[in-house]
Amino acid sequence: IPNLDTMDTNGKNSWGMVGASIGGGGGMGGFALGAGAALGGSVSVTGGGAGGSGGNADFADLANYGTIRVLGQGGAGMLAASIGGGGGMGGGAISADVALGGAFTSATGGNGGGGGVSSTAEARNYGTIDMNDDGATKSLAFGTQGIVALSIGGGGGMGGMSIAGSVTGGGSITDSVG
Repeated sequence: IPNLDTMDTNGKNSWGMVGASIGGGGGMGGFALGAGAALGGSVSVTGGGAGGSGGNADFADLANYGTIRVLGQGGAGMLAASIGGGGGMGGGAISADVALGGAFTSATGGNGGGGGVSSTAEARNYGTIDMNDDGATKSLAFGTQGIVALSIGGGGGMGGMSIAGSVTGGGSITDSVG
């Protein structure tokens, strides 16, 4: 994205030029519920669905050939960001059995999705970034920055929870992995 003219910002946290590519977040895995009831033995096995992967971000590119004036506190002249999307949360699972005999009960939560990949972020200045209204590229306001370029990969999704339980008149095996 090029700037060929003059941009003026004034006010707290105001930004001169912003270009970003942000990947979408992954979807949540499906929830699973299993139950069994029997006079003899009973078996219940459930598994939550996996979370979707976060989307990848593309290249973010800014070029200033003109003038950017940033007079407010906490802003920046240029911000380029490439941010991968976060992974989706794994689905939960609940499994329960009631039996007069024995029971095997198992619940496994789904895996969280992987985070998206970021790409290159470039902010190139061939002109002027004026942060104190006198033509100099220096900052007088607290927290103000001339150029910021960020490339941040997306975080992975959280695994799904699980609950398993059984009530029996005989023996039981219960397994729960979240």
